[in-house]
Amino acid sequence: MGAYKKLILLSEEITQDILKSYEINIGLAISSKENKTPFDLLKNAKTAAQLAVKTKKGTYQFFHSDHQDSIFRSLQLETDIAFAIAKNELYLQYQPQISLKEKKIVGAEALLRWKHTTLGEINPTEFMRIVEKSDYIFDIGFWILETALSEFKKWETPSTFQISINVAPKQLSCRSFVENIFLLIKKYNLNPTTIAIELIENEMILDISDYYEKLDLISKSGIQILIDDFGTGYASFNYLKTLPVNGVKIDKSFIKDLPTNKVDQLIVKASIEIAHALKLKVIAEGVENQAQILALEKLYCDEAQGYFFSKPMSSEKLIALLKQ
Repeated sequence: MGAYKKLILLSEEITQDILKSYEINIGLAISSKENKTPFDLLKNAKTAAQLAVKTKKGTYQFFHSDHQDSIFRSLQLETDIAFAIAKNELYLQYQPQISLKEKKIVGAEALLRWKHTTLGEINPTEFMRIVEKSDYIFDIGFWILETALSEFKKWETPSTFQISINVAPKQLSCRSFVENIFLLIKKYNLNPTTIAIELIENEMILDISDYYEKLDLISKSGIQILIDDFGTGYASFNYLKTLPVNGVKIDKSFIKDLPTNKVDQLIVKASIEIAHALKLKVIAEGVENQAQILALEKLYCDEAQGYFFSKPMSSEKLIALLKQ
């Protein structure tokens, strides 16, 4: 049996046994021309373990030379995100949401972007994982709320237009979260019904009871609550009867092959019908072509957003688009 296979079997045995009581991740390194000394092996195993921690609980990773660059970049981003607001590196873009019935823009989603001073534009998928797991989410989350609402005030949109702002589950654990939203609404003299917060449902599954009280206060104020990435979690439909929800956003993974994939068609059809039966709005994400639009229209989906309509844009460009 090769060294790699032996290590894999040993790692799986260790993680399966110890995970019953403890959280563990394993880094593996095998001696080579580049790793001649015990110190080299320990150093590289530690690097692999750091990568394993960032992957998922109870897993293992082998060391590869390119891991060093990956770990270094991740650590650099974790350090630099603390200063991103002060250095004016963060900014928002907005992606229009289109009514499929009225064929017009009826809302926009605020999306966080990071232009690093030396690294340039950072992929949102890469840095949002860091932000949402850290305590920086509280300061950055408040910055997103205030920036989005202050820019929204300038758009001078009708009362039916809605701005959507993503809220990480960790933000809801903050005692002042609800108070901060109400203070910002008052500060910018906004109608609560023109604001929606989007919650990623597959990250909420363990904490529904903790969130309910705050979400109930938010909902009673008139602010809309949308479940983002709907259908990708473990209890999608359970949330509809448990939380004060106003709408769902169907995940783009179900939209991609919607025109040709019968399973996706059944899932989207069932999601829309159940949502409508509960008087909830349905928005499709990641729409990229006309065939997807036609399929969504046949299923009576309410709204859609994606590159087919528009890429995310600055507040200024959205104002110009709305004037058109």
